[in-house]
Amino acid sequence: MDEGHLHITMAPEEGEEQLSLKFPEDENILGLNQMAVRIAAIRSITDIPFAEKIYAVLKKDTGIEISDESVGADANTYSFVQLEARFKLINIIINERGFKNIFEIGSGYDTRGLIYAQDPNNTVVELDLKDVISKKEEIIKEANINKPDNLKLKNGDALNRKDFETIFKLFPENEPIVIVTEGLLRYFTLEDKKRIVENIKYILEKNPDSMWITSDLCINNFMIEKLPKEKVEAFDKINYPFKDEEESLKFYTDMGFVSEIRPTKNEPFLALSYAKKGLNQEIASKAWNSVEILCLKLKND
Repeated sequence: MDEGHLHITMAPEEGEEQLSLKFPEDENILGLNQMAVRIAAIRSITDIPFAEKIYAVLKKDTGIEISDESVGADANTYSFVQLEARFKLINIIINERGFKNIFEIGSGYDTRGLIYAQDPNNTVVELDLKDVISKKEEIIKEANINKPDNLKLKNGDALNRKDFETIFKLFPENEPIVIVTEGLLRYFTLEDKKRIVENIKYILEKNPDSMWITSDLCINNFMIEKLPKEKVEAFDKINYPFKDEEESLKFYTDMGFVSEIRPTKNEPFLALSYAKKGLNQEIASKAWNSVEILCLKLKND
């Protein structure tokens, strides 16, 4: 370990050297928002709007480093392309369905809210922890990014029903809402996952055309392959409780949803930002084809 830094690594393919991003050993950075910071760094070298400006401020404030060597390493290609692909596919689905009211839970430092708020006909609300939201407000201001009035950044708790009741009132009455979670549920136990799902249902129940779009299948067999054995029991079985896709979908069905899986393999290859950087195209294509987004609507009783 370099003095003063902690290496936060992306999972490599078997037999490949593992390269890393570097984060200062600072408790404020290595807390709950650690992953949000890392994802912002990775997405900063894509063509995702505002991502580069957000990262520029984060880099100055946190000391995050992301090198060309790290970007170009086969060891990182899989995860880097996935993070670009799932963000873009979620946006494709939002656009196809014509949603104007967007509620993202656990938005971190991503820029989906800023992107959709550029259309004054949209209403966009983000919910995250207080420290993340406060920091995001500061970053947007320092980066000289226009934050439209139709973008509301709210601090709160995905487990707290009252926060959802408050946020629902921010949207126009009698209009469908799309709720987005991208990687959120992986950080919660099964019981807490259920509580969050019930909170999401509270909003979806208000309009039959509302939808939840998520990348959170929370399947543990993939992660078991990627994690050291000693971490599997402590982390994986709690946060990735489903052994396969069938079991994951059963969870959502039992919670009252009708599901539709949207795989990237049926889409044009959109992770062009990393493709242009000379990545291993075989690994990049494999990563692109591995992403699946879940579209969920409540069952009609």
